[in-house]
Amino acid sequence: MGALGKAPNEHHLLELEIALNVADPRHSEPPASDARRILDIGCGAGQTLIASYRGRSSFGVDLDLGALQLGRTLTDHVRFAAARAEALPFKAASFDMVISRVALPYTNIMRTLSEANRVLTPEGRLWMVLHPFSVPWGEAKAASFKGRVYFLYVVLNSLLFH
Repeated sequence: MGALGKAPNEHHLLELEIALNVADPRHSEPPASDARRILDIGCGAGQTLIASYRGRSSFGVDLDLGALQLGRTLTDHVRFAAARAEALPFKAASFDMVISRVALPYTNIMRTLSEANRVLTPEGRLWMVLHPFSVPWGEAKAASFKGRVYFLYVVLNSLLFH
């Protein structure tokens, strides 16, 4: 089982459904942009790129190989790569926009922001969103001891970011 007690593919497909439905209260859409090259850090199965940036040169990175594999079955308009947010496999100034939905606190924030800055063009834009506290709290309540320790890491990392 993955996030929120759902099978991994089920979770990503639900996220895609939410991303495509602007009327859903859980929908969080990146700002409109004329960016030509977009990178999604922690892209999962590419839900945000699929829903928001059709017709663009879109790239998604994630550590979840299953999510990346699912993403490849959902679209041929996004290029996926298994990579850490702290060590992006792209040249400097490669992207007009870097986005990340809820992945930031699960990384080394300072290194991730440094990498995002490195791959952005000088005029590039950065858009990031964090989970509401209820999401990691719900996962922590159902987690093992190790999962609760990881929850504390995520919360402390998020607080340091704020």
